Amino acid sequence: MPRKRASTADTGGKGYTFADKVAAAFLVQMLARIFPLEPSLGLISEIHFETKESGRSLDDLLLLLQSGSGIARWPISVKSNQQLSRSGFDATFVQDAWAEWRNEGVSKFDQNSDLLGLVTGVVGDRPLQDWQNVRKEIADTTPDRFLLRLDGPKQVSSSKRRILMSLSSMKQANQVQRAETIRLAGRLHVQHFNESKDEGRCINQCAVLVTSGTIGDGTNLWNALCQFAADNRGTGGYFDVPKLLRHLRGTFDLVDYPDFEPDWKRLDTLTTDNLANVRSVLGNNIRLDRSIEAASIFENLEQHGVTFVAGESGSGKSALIAQLAKESGKFGHVIWLTPSQLSKASQNEISTSSGLRHTVPDLIVASSRSASLLVIDALEKFEGEALLRIGELLRAVYDSNFTGWKVIVSGHLQSWEKAQRILLEQGITDFVKADLESPSLSTIRNAIHNLPGIGALFLRTELQPILRNLMVVDWVLRTNIGQSLSEDPRRHIGETDLINSIWVHWIGDNQRLERDRLLRKLGEHEGEKLSGAVTVDSVDQTELQLLDNMSREDLVRIELPSVRFTHDLIGDWARFRVLAGQGNNAIAKIRSLIQIPRWNRAIRLYAQSLVEGREGSLHHSHQRGSR
Repeated sequence: MPRKRASTADTGGKGYTFADKVAAAFLVQMLARIFPLEPSLGLISEIHFETKESGRSLDDLLLLLQSGSGIARWPISVKSNQQLSRSGFDATFVQDAWAEWRNEGVSKFDQNSDLLGLVTGVVGDRPLQDWQNVRKEIADTTPDRFLLRLDGPKQVSSSKRRILMSLSSMKQANQVQRAETIRLAGRLHVQHFNESKDEGRCINQCAVLVTSGTIGDGTNLWNALCQFAADNRGTGGYFDVPKLLRHLRGTFDLVDYPDFEPDWKRLDTLTTDNLANVRSVLGNNIRLDRSIEAASIFENLEQHGVTFVAGESGSGKSALIAQLAKESGKFGHVIWLTPSQLSKASQNEISTSSGLRHTVPDLIVASSRSASLLVIDALEKFEGEALLRIGELLRAVYDSNFTGWKVIVSGHLQSWEKAQRILLEQGITDFVKADLESPSLSTIRNAIHNLPGIGALFLRTELQPILRNLMVVDWVLRTNIGQSLSEDPRRHIGETDLINSIWVHWIGDNQRLERDRLLRKLGEHEGEKLSGAVTVDSVDQTELQLLDNMSREDLVRIELPSVRFTHDLIGDWARFRVLAGQGNNAIAKIRSLIQIPRWNRAIRLYAQSLVEGREGSLHHSHQRGSR
């Protein structure tokens, strides 16, 4: 008969430090993906504490072992005193083992797949070795054949016989009962936990699990696992890998869990490639000091789960966030995926297309790093399926209670309302808006004042507003048009004049008409979509080589099957050129497009070009009259 049940609180007393350490050692094995027994029996997938209320007799721990053939349950008795000697097993343990084996209670022990366990703090080397040898001999044959060996002369040593006989009164048992004892013995695994030696081994393994690799951090991790064990023995709790990582995340920076490590390496590569596509310099490697803005964003990150960085196009949002993401030692992992990479029907499809074995939400939940960052850059470019997928990523971070995770979302000022709606739909309320102003004119001028012709350009009051746009300044420097525009100080130069000068450089002299046509066509197609992505199939086959050239020139970015401009302002300028080429039909064209958001800037630029044209004429007439 099974022993009288005790409550979880009674059997999980906080004073059993030996039991705490044994459980913590199994937690280490689960984290490190170390086989607790022979590899064929599998790895630890779950650890349950004090399972007496479930009717188990071996109730100190219940381990679930996952192998290729399925899941095996391993109920374990943990005792600091001697449970196995030369005379055999402790009688109380034997009683509990048989109660477990015979399903006396509600444990539903599967005799074909489940295991029995004993971890003891005191055992002689000889009895333990004898038991391990005889159990292996039993496991390698059938009960009937082993009984023949047992009954044969000198095939089983007397010391092994004594241990086996302690599991049952084998002299009085019939053949069926003896065979059942052999079957039980074949499923019973005994381990010795030597506190003076095994605790040190566990600390060494913990040092391998922390990214610092130090014994000090390894000791701290071991102490935390012992505390988890003590707390959960008192409450009858459990841990699986995601739950354990979630409890450790934010306190310990761990190496990636082995199952997830290849996926994290792949995600890191995708993120690194996307970060490399963010231009963070002006012209020929000129960098602006934006440390104050970066510090402000990081301060918001520390205080809130989600920070929305709002700014006009060309204010440097992406570059500033990329600077934060790449800062050494700040984040264990950064996830930065593009709308094209996320525009899939499901997370599983994203995994397949990205070469991942797990979904990105699963990786977020199971992350082992103490501080990681999810970036959603240019929210206005996400629509349809991509928008649904980022909602799922945000939900995964929310379900992790933001432990070890922060989120940055960037977008135009007009995207703030959209951002709030998406976050609230996922239950997220801890977010803040951080406005990013364009750098001051003096800051930009001081960084580039030594370049020929640039200083004079910045003195033109009519250009000063647009020259605060970093994308515009970058292309002014890259196309080297500053000096030519400054040669005639009496000439009036408006924003659209500057745009047209850059455009002339983009289309060049070779295949000028074809390049102009392709850029305008891409801009027109892009205007039909909120995301700004155009399929390569929309490009004529004869134009594919031009498209590839433009990709190398940093005008477009190709992520098959999509192509998009490297900056949204290039698309705006392309659409402006579409309107400018309409002549007398421009007003009718504008009427047909005015309700489409992505055409708004192009329409504004077209109106501005008309105003600047008149202003230029007046300025020129005034100059002639004053001569």
